[in-house]
Amino acid sequence: MKLFRRRKPPEGKSRVRRRPAAPARRILRLLAPEGVPLDFEIASLGARFTAQVLDLLLSGVLVIALVVLLSMTLSRADMVTPIPAISALLFFAVRTPYYLVSELLWNGQTVGKRIGAMRVVSANGRGLTTHQIVVRNLMKEVEVFLPMGFLLAALGDEGGLDSALSLVWVLGTLAVPVFSRRNQRIGDLIAGTVVISLPKAVLLPDLAEVAATAVPRFVFLPHQLDHYGAYELQVLEQLLQTPASTRRGEAKRHLASLATVAERIRGRIVFEDAVRPDETRDFLAAFYVAQRAHLEKRQLFGEARADKHYAAEGSAAAGARPEGKG
Repeated sequence: MKLFRRRKPPEGKSRVRRRPAAPARRILRLLAPEGVPLDFEIASLGARFTAQVLDLLLSGVLVIALVVLLSMTLSRADMVTPIPAISALLFFAVRTPYYLVSELLWNGQTVGKRIGAMRVVSANGRGLTTHQIVVRNLMKEVEVFLPMGFLLAALGDEGGLDSALSLVWVLGTLAVPVFSRRNQRIGDLIAGTVVISLPKAVLLPDLAEVAATAVPRFVFLPHQLDHYGAYELQVLEQLLQTPASTRRGEAKRHLASLATVAERIRGRIVFEDAVRPDETRDFLAAFYVAQRAHLEKRQLFGEARADKHYAAEGSAAAGARPEGKG
């Protein structure tokens, strides 16, 4: 005899298993140059930690290679400084320039961030500046690596107070991004930067090949491509690469953003041909390909355009330049 029986659901009602709720994503809304809000997912702390480990491993490999090279080149009599001290100095000399140069060349990305599909962006929606990159990476030395060095040195000397203070320093700085709404560490807060997760590329990698074979529906004249620079082109690329959402509300907002950007571009470059609603993405993709080719051609002649303010700044500089003596 069964003491406990399973309770049957009422007739007409089936038993539905509830799926666990997905973890809430933190979204960063940035105002694009054309006044259109773009939503980006803020990179998780776990993803950032993984990228940091990869970057440190790469830096460590370079340091080990340099130490081995030095040990093979110099004899023990010539090496007055101990190997651990040389390794620590080389680690600092390699690590700091590595972060600075890679984020400057790759627009806010290191090797670890590229593998993890992340990027550092400016929190105000403007282009990432050299000042911001330098500040956030120098602050990383003060936040983590400097106190970690003190902590290891204090533990080696069995120092009680020094090791305790260094440990509190490290834990305090590591706790800041945990409680930050945007997962920002102290360096990000001072520099005004945020690390975002890049959307999966779904359109643009094959745009140039498609444009070369397909009959162009939209044609842009050279003077219509003189209004924007590399920063606006990058924002347009991110907008087009944003995958279509399965949620009706988000998909509707994304289509509205595409339409708004297309209308503002048409107004700025004085594009008189009509663009139907179903042609909005095709128009933006065609403009992206034409604008990229135009900027690459200009760059071959030594003219690099950072953003849409290039023409105004160039004219102002030309007007302020004193006339030559004749």
